[in-house]
Amino acid sequence: MVKLLADSKQGQNRSRVTPTNVSSGKGLFSNGDQLDPKRKKKKKRLGFAVCPCSCSCAICSLLIGLLLVIGLAVALAIILTRNSSQTASTTTETTIITTVSTTVTTNATAITTPTTDNEVTTEEVTTASTSTTDSTIATTQTTTLCPPTGIVNLQSFSGVMSLWTNQQFNYTATKTSPTLVFTTVSTNRIFYLDSVSVVDTTNSSIELLQNPGFDNSSTALFDWPLWCSSTCGGSGGQLISSSCLSGNCFQDACSGGTDYLLQTFSATIGSTYTISFWLKRSGAGGATGSFSIGIF
Repeated sequence: MVKLLADSKQGQNRSRVTPTNVSSGKGLFSNGDQLDPKRKKKKKRLGFAVCPCSCSCAICSLLIGLLLVIGLAVALAIILTRNSSQTASTTTETTIITTVSTTVTTNATAITTPTTDNEVTTEEVTTASTSTTDSTIATTQTTTLCPPTGIVNLQSFSGVMSLWTNQQFNYTATKTSPTLVFTTVSTNRIFYLDSVSVVDTTNSSIELLQNPGFDNSSTALFDWPLWCSSTCGGSGGQLISSSCLSGNCFQDACSGGTDYLLQTFSATIGSTYTISFWLKRSGAGGATGSFSIGIF
């Protein structure tokens, strides 16, 4: 509308121009103004020509100012509306984690998504995962043969030994893990064993047995398995702290059967080892018994 009004004003002004003014170069518009297109372009502002009179220009400026104010107001309203819409439609994520004792974990996520029409769409995504743990329990069952097989007897004792007597033997290893074994067969006799030792003859300062004097035990035998004691009548083999050479010692009165006290040690094939221990026996009467030391 502004452009039409400007054009109409220009038409009225142009109709007033006389041929004399055009030819003489005098008047409001000169001949050079009409013939020079560059000057016409300079006279156009915001898509319409500059008004030829000051009154018309004032009206045009007022209209242009009003249109600019209205345009700015409309643009500001659009920007505020968009910001308000964006603030109201902020995406919200809520995560709920539920752990069940059966190792099943469920994750539920509520996702809110704005649409172009300022509508809110809510989706719930549920993910379930199941974890199963398999445990394997290895059970080792050891069966003891009574009597054990393969024992090589080193020495047997059956005489009267009312006092503690030190016994000593040399053994040349034929395997890397030999087992030292003490065998008791008793009828009305009690045998006592203490301070057992196995050392390499080339290095006697290193003891190869664990708990050799039974002093690391309190009420039960540690490091010394006792086999076949169920065949014994009477008390059988046990740990005691009285009548010993020092500290604790092993006492055996296996009557009617045979039991075996043993321990395995590390050896080098071909090396010679010294085996020593302290032994005594008590009891009286015509019954007899025996105590033996061996290797298997």
